[in-house]
Amino acid sequence: MGEFSFARNQVRREHAEWSHATFGNVGPAGPLKHLSIEALEAAAEPNDHSEWADMQFLMWDASAERESLTSRLPRR
Repeated sequence: MGEFSFARNQVRREHAEWSHATFGNVGPAGPLKHLSIEALEAAAEPNDHSEWADMQFLMWDASAERESLTSRLPRR
């Protein structure tokens, strides 16, 4: 694994830990609710790159939580 891949995986792992501590085990609802707030902030300040980064991380959170929720559903 290259240095970039290691760093990327470390960021993802640390962010996943933060996300779980922040939003808990509520599925995608927590990150999506927060995403709506960040979207309003980005609309108010479209040149603030940190708002765009926040939205990207929240999309990753929601997607990961959805996949986690789906994997726990019973299969027919």
